[in-house]
Order: sequence, then C-alpha cells, then structure tokens
Amino acid sequence: MSKYNTNKYYMNKYKEKLFKDFIKTTDKKVPHGINDSLFDHWLYEQWEIIKYYEPFLITMGLIPSRGVLEFDKGPVDTILQCASNDTLGICLSDFYRQPERHEKIAYLNGKVEIRNNDIILKYDNKERVLDFINTYITQFPASRETIDLLIDISLKGKNIFIGTYGNQRDKNMNCKLKELYDLKQEIEAFTGKSVEGEVVKTSRYYMAAITPKLKYKKKN
Repeated sequence: MSKYNTNKYYMNKYKEKLFKDFIKTTDKKVPHGINDSLFDHWLYEQWEIIKYYEPFLITMGLIPSRGVLEFDKGPVDTILQCASNDTLGICLSDFYRQPERHEKIAYLNGKVEIRNNDIILKYDNKERVLDFINTYITQFPASRETIDLLIDISLKGKNIFIGTYGNQRDKNMNCKLKELYDLKQEIEAFTGKSVEGEVVKTSRYYMAAITPKLKYKKKN
C-alpha cells in the first residue's frame, strides 16, 4: 500500500484524529470502526488531493524554497510530503514522537513562540530562531491556538496560508468554506491587512486558501 500506511508513522493517536475528520465528511455510518474500507479509501483520497493542493498554494504566492513550516499535520495530510526537491520545510506536529529528517524537510514535535521580533522554534530541549522560514501554513481542521499564532506571525512580516480541501461530495464542504471566509474577514478586521482568498474546484475536488498580503489597506 502507499507509504502513508507504514508502521513507522501510523500511530493510534493520529489514526483517531483522522477518523474523526473522516466522519465529518460523510453521512454514512462506518460499521467496522477505524479499519473500515471506506475510511481507508478516504485516506488514499486525501493523499491524492494534496498533490493538487500544494501547486494551488504556489499559484497564490507560496515559494517552498524560501522555507515552509506547517502546523499540526501528519504523514497523510502534510503538503510537505509532495514538496519539490528544493523545499526547505518543517512539519511541526504532535504526531511525530522522534525528530526525523528527510532531505531538506524535518518532522518535529515542538512548538513555535514569538519573542520580541523573533519567531522561535522549541523542540527536543533546543531553541532555534526561524530566520530561514518565510511561510507558515496549516489546513482545516486547525485549532484556535494555531490560527491565533499564525495571525500573530503574519504581523511579524511573514507569509501565512490557511486553507482547506476535500472531495466535492463531502457533507461539510460548504461549512468549511464558510469558516474560511469568516476567518478571512476576521483577519482583515483585526490586522488592517487585505487578505487574498481563492477557491478552486476540479471535476472531483475543491481547494481553498486565504493569505494576508503584506501591503496594508488604506484606512479612511
């Protein structure tokens, strides 16, 4: 099967999180729990959609070679799994028990904090200033803590992207798109920045993202 289903990564905590995400997309009951074939098909489909989602972000201004840190995702739903060879990336998540590195991408369990004008990565009893990371991203579902941190990071002159994607048959598609639109308006009101938003649909999938622009809006 695809590499997302390897024993190395596929931890129970992460499976449970993904299963909850899956349940929100379907009206069907899952008779056999977390090993049901419907869930397995959904996992594979998420893997496929990400192949389109990362190029979609690039059309909105994401430049992977300038450094990308992605919050709260794992081996199935991180866009860094599909990143190009010149990507300098960090996937920061509770779903990695030990620090790992694959070429230019690090998978870490840690946290980010803002200290004065610096963005600090804390992991494995270490601290590092993230002066080599230009863009910070996450996709729904995302915690309010992560959303607030991303907004604060954008105020430090860094690029952020918050997005969502899925199958157009998902029962929660419209809800997720509305949540993203409401967040766009919230960020604009709070920061005074213009926030670019875009929705793209293929024959089967949808992708959407918002990103504040670094140029401030004129205030009346």
